[in-house]
Amino acid sequence: HARIAVELHRRGATAAADRHCTRAAELAPHDVTVRRGLMGLRGEDPFGDAYFELRDELGAAGIPIYRPIAVAEAEV
Repeated sequence: HARIAVELHRRGATAAADRHCTRAAELAPHDVTVRRGLMGLRGEDPFGDAYFELRDELGAAGIPIYRPIAVAEAEV
């Protein structure tokens, strides 16, 4: 749905693109990459208030945006 939204937006079908943005977010509610990546199509700043609202929403749901990097132990 995200890719379809991008193509529809490129073709000027903004209402249809918005519907696919909504569906993509519904299918991947915890995927910050999908949701943030589509903000620009909706006229939202992915580096502004819309992003911080998304971050807060996910944080409140217990989904960390920044995850620690797993470090493998060295073989002895």
